[in-house]
Amino acid sequence: MKKLFLPLSIAALAGFFASQKPDGLDSVAQTLGFAGKAREGAGPLSGYHIPFLGESKLSAALAGIIGTIIAYCIFAAIIKIAKRHFGEKHETLHSGACADNN
Repeated sequence: MKKLFLPLSIAALAGFFASQKPDGLDSVAQTLGFAGKAREGAGPLSGYHIPFLGESKLSAALAGIIGTIIAYCIFAAIIKIAKRHFGEKHETLHSGACADNN
């Protein structure tokens, strides 16, 4: 869990510093006039908030933490599957593909 301390800290703090202004994609959509045609996502962390906490800074921070944990679990599973598929002896998984082997 030590590996996740820094990413989780950043995710938690980012929620408190997040701007209420539209992000880049929303801003472009508003400028070009098609923002009203977009559909809001219906996922559990839609809009970077937890539904039962409303649109508070705490809600955004918790959504960031949960999203970071989900991403970590997905990538850990991919690495585990890749190691099983290619084997522990596969050079790119073990020592790095860009290592200088002189």
